[in-house]
Amino acid sequence: MDKFYWDPSFEDKVEIVLQMYRDDGVTRADVEALLTRFGNQGLDFFGHLRSSTYDNQIRDWIEQITGSKFDAEKINFSELHRRLVKQKDLPQFDPVTATLGMLVAEGERLVAEQDAVNANKLSEEYLKHLREAKKRSAWGGIGLQGDG
Repeated sequence: MDKFYWDPSFEDKVEIVLQMYRDDGVTRADVEALLTRFGNQGLDFFGHLRSSTYDNQIRDWIEQITGSKFDAEKINFSELHRRLVKQKDLPQFDPVTATLGMLVAEGERLVAEQDAVNANKLSEEYLKHLREAKKRSAWGGIGLQGDG
């Protein structure tokens, strides 16, 4: 089986990211600036960056329902759960008008998060366990000839 490796050009990336942000008021110049600033990041980074701009709206909605500051450890999610399951009284989130400054600040926060994970070797530990599980799976799947 042939593997296909796609190395998108800068212009390809601009078009893709521009489509991601088409409803958010982000201009081509903004996208080009983001791609230049965070050029070593994959396309998924820019998707994560966009979704993180909505996080505050979601936190605010959860706080309205639960009556307390968002803390996953302490919040009683029963009312939130009821609304989501019954699809009743769901919020209408307004599209975020993203500014370049806001996206750069959030991008820097995400990069710092990545750096913290790498510095703590969390990703290496996770990948080590993944590789070990894969080896065990491959070894177990081989079977031994003549033992049965």
